[in-house]
Amino acid sequence: MIYNYNNKGFSFVEISIVCFILLVLLIPIFTLMSRGSSGTVRNRNEILARQYASNVIAYCNGLAYDDNFLKVESGIKTKEITELTIKDIPNHDNINIELAAELGQNASKTITITDFEKSEKWPYRYKLINVNVVWLQAGETKPRNVTMSGLVRE
Repeated sequence: MIYNYNNKGFSFVEISIVCFILLVLLIPIFTLMSRGSSGTVRNRNEILARQYASNVIAYCNGLAYDDNFLKVESGIKTKEITELTIKDIPNHDNINIELAAELGQNASKTITITDFEKSEKWPYRYKLINVNVVWLQAGETKPRNVTMSGLVRE
């Protein structure tokens, strides 16, 4: 019996070497792609937090100066916001302004309202509104935050 060893195929060792080389070449590409997508998620979360803070300030600007939500008992009022509901809009249902769930369960939203009285330098009463949104980004240990400020004038 005569054996013919001039086959045109690849051996298992050759195929294993090629697979290993491809793996070594593709690891940096996958690492680069995952870093790019985490940057996109970080930017999206920051945009959501800024939009939420802007919505809260716009909501406060739409309220009457002496509205219960804006009342300050002892100079500075800080409260945790879970959701805001805008009520009594003619021909519309109540509108909820809420933080997008994408920021995660560790997201916190605080609003600080400071009431300033009239003075010789400033002839109007006004309230300073600071909205702070803090969240922990997935894969990071340091929390991220966004702070916005606005004024409500009497």
